[in-house]
Amino acid sequence: MAVSSGAAFVYRQQANNTWSRAAYIKAPYLSFENGFGQAVALLGDETILAAGAPGDAATSAGVNGSETSAAASFRTGAVHLYGEKTNIWSRTAFVKAPNPDGMDAFGYPVSFDAYARTLAVGAIWQSSAAIGVGGNQQDNSAPAAGAVYVY
Repeated sequence: MAVSSGAAFVYRQQANNTWSRAAYIKAPYLSFENGFGQAVALLGDETILAAGAPGDAATSAGVNGSETSAAASFRTGAVHLYGEKTNIWSRTAFVKAPNPDGMDAFGYPVSFDAYARTLAVGAIWQSSAAIGVGGNQQDNSAPAAGAVYVY
């Protein structure tokens, strides 16, 4: 059993103004307190979904890396991207911070620009003392300062 592994639900409004569930989405693996779906962003045309998993413990960095977990990486966080085509949802990418550290909670919140060309991902507990844009992401001297990553 994977306590607090999370899920994302997509609903669509029908022509008669009723709502129906279009998708029930889980992370491709279950892990304790993954928090999948704690933050979600759906593109306006409803074809791309970003589901944050701030409790994810995978050890990789960047896009489409390994999803293997490590206890020392608890709550590094991740974002899973899904695409929809002809009512079938499939995962298109697995995104991690370029500098994942335990307790960063990368993936909370998530947001798209209007054209899905840009994804902004928060990491509310990221501890870098960097200020402004850029800066030293490895300087973890400001506990829970937070950060936003733009892709």
